[in-house]
Amino acid sequence: MAWTMVSCSDCGATMRRLGSPSPTALCAMCVDDGGAAMRESVHRASSARLEQRLGRFDGAGGFDGAELPAHPEKRWEKLAATAIDEHLRRLADAQPGRTGLVFIGPTGIGKTRAAIAMTRAVAAVEPAGVAAMTESDLLSPSVAPWELPTHVAQLLSNRHTIMIDEVGSVSRPADQIMAGWRTVVEHVHASPLPVLFIATTNRQSWSESGGLGEWMGAQSVSRLRECCEMATTGWTDHRINRDHLDWKNALLAGGRRGGDGA
Repeated sequence: MAWTMVSCSDCGATMRRLGSPSPTALCAMCVDDGGAAMRESVHRASSARLEQRLGRFDGAGGFDGAELPAHPEKRWEKLAATAIDEHLRRLADAQPGRTGLVFIGPTGIGKTRAAIAMTRAVAAVEPAGVAAMTESDLLSPSVAPWELPTHVAQLLSNRHTIMIDEVGSVSRPADQIMAGWRTVVEHVHASPLPVLFIATTNRQSWSESGGLGEWMGAQSVSRLRECCEMATTGWTDHRINRDHLDWKNALLAGGRRGGDGA
């Protein structure tokens, strides 16, 4: 088989090709440029789909502008920045691992806004593989119990960042909820991808008495605690500009995870 001289179909550069000439051929530079263009196209499409999903969350909350501060000061901001940095390093190095943050506290204090800000921070770097949903999406009451594990697995497949809002609110029998969460936690721990898990909940502790343990089941909570921190965004209901006094007093007294309420 002989070498022949051909021209790149894109830029016209002359190159050698083994075998008979073909009507189309790309030089190494144009192949690389094409790959970069393809990656950029996928990046834009993934970002657009994610923004469309995030648009389903309460727009009145101003979530379209939710971003993390450039210089974290509050406890939850520092935890979020640390989790994101660790996760992005793992993504860049293709290393498995898990990290996460669960935002707790009463309604209106900015939990969802914070979760969306974290989600966007990852998506700005690698939007393909980012999932954002509510617990009702995840454990949809319209899905039959025997189909729930498959439904959950499909939603989380190939996802490196998982944001789940309003944990503790879906309307399903308790045994089905716990079974669904077992599937979620198994996915988080078994995924070959690095996983960043982000959640929000009105339940205000990990405990089995009124907390996430009672909702998800003790085993699921135990495994989540291996990779997730718990934090709160404060005590002020920003919708009505009024403090949740019981929550504020508990935080200031050190009675909740999150310490200073920030």
